[in-house]
Amino acid sequence: MARTTKGKQRQRKPQRKCIFCGEGGTPGNKMTEEHLWSEWMHDYLPQVPEMMTAHGRRHYRLGMTFVHEKVRQGPPYTRAFKLVCTRCNTGWMSGIDGDTKPILLELLQGLPVTLLRNDRRRLATWLTLKFLVSDAIDPNDSVFDQFARSDFKESRKIPRGLQIFVGTHDSPEWHTGYQRQTMRGNLRESSITKAEHLAESQNVQSTAFGVGRLFSLTFASAIPNIKLNPSVGVIRLTRQLWPPRDRPIIWPLAPIANDDLEILARVLADLARKPFARWIRL
Repeated sequence: MARTTKGKQRQRKPQRKCIFCGEGGTPGNKMTEEHLWSEWMHDYLPQVPEMMTAHGRRHYRLGMTFVHEKVRQGPPYTRAFKLVCTRCNTGWMSGIDGDTKPILLELLQGLPVTLLRNDRRRLATWLTLKFLVSDAIDPNDSVFDQFARSDFKESRKIPRGLQIFVGTHDSPEWHTGYQRQTMRGNLRESSITKAEHLAESQNVQSTAFGVGRLFSLTFASAIPNIKLNPSVGVIRLTRQLWPPRDRPIIWPLAPIANDDLEILARVLADLARKPFARWIRL
């Protein structure tokens, strides 16, 4: 006699495909995990016994803040996300990592180096890759779509609407620090209804990322022409890496204090309180 299953059968979630090529999850091209902190740099990052890491993100919408946080054991640089396929991970993505490794080795240790245009482009490409991975963790929060990620894969084109700032620090918390924030915003009058705001708003996102003594702040906006103003507030403590400027970056820069790092990491909190305030440059 055939056995029957009571109730509804549990449905499996569909296999998620690679965020860059749209493939993967098949024999010979499995989905793999991508580390934000590349495995080769783990020997240069703090190793604290029994370390606990809080992973989370903050959402700012209509004056409200939503905090999602999960605590897990282990250092943050062991965290990986199953978002890319084997071919991408071991192919062009590995190529970007290897191409940038000589620069990152000097930056994360705070060694003296002058970043010329090609060096700055390679570093910006690497940080963009890491941002695009984190941007795709929750599709509901993504600033960039599949077209932008595929375009980056094919041509290494850094998406329009992306700004990258870098700085030097020596704060223990930020040697492997990571904080991502998302916000909804629009350019219409504040008198619009809540439903209109949710329907028409677009994502804005910031990601603070510490790699040894290198601190980076990536700001991305799906709203055309919305940019952080690099000449005000604590943003002045960093140097704009992308879009590129003519001046080389002489590393290390003046170290950023821990309190200022926290302000930089939570830049969207200020925007949520004062939309289009002094941070913003149209």
